[in-house]
Amino acid sequence: MYDYILAIGLLLIFLGFIAIIFYSLANLKSQNASVGGVILLGPIPITFGNSSQAIIIAQILSIVIIILIIILYLLRIL
Repeated sequence: MYDYILAIGLLLIFLGFIAIIFYSLANLKSQNASVGGVILLGPIPITFGNSSQAIIIAQILSIVIIILIIILYLLRIL
C-alpha cells in the first residue's frame, strides 16, 4: 500500500548521494569547503559542521524537514 513512499524515499537518498559526489568532484581544487549535516533522531535534530554558516543552513533545513513531516502526518499521508 505504501510502497510508493518507500520508493520515493530511497530515490531521494540515492539522488542525494549522487549530488554530493558530483559536488565534491566539481570542487576538488577548492581549499575553502564548508561542510554541514543533520542527524534526525525522531523530532530532535542534531546539526554539525565546520563553519557557522554551514550549521545555520543545516538547522534551517532540519526545521523545514520537521515541518514537512508534521504536515504529511496531519494529512494522513505518513
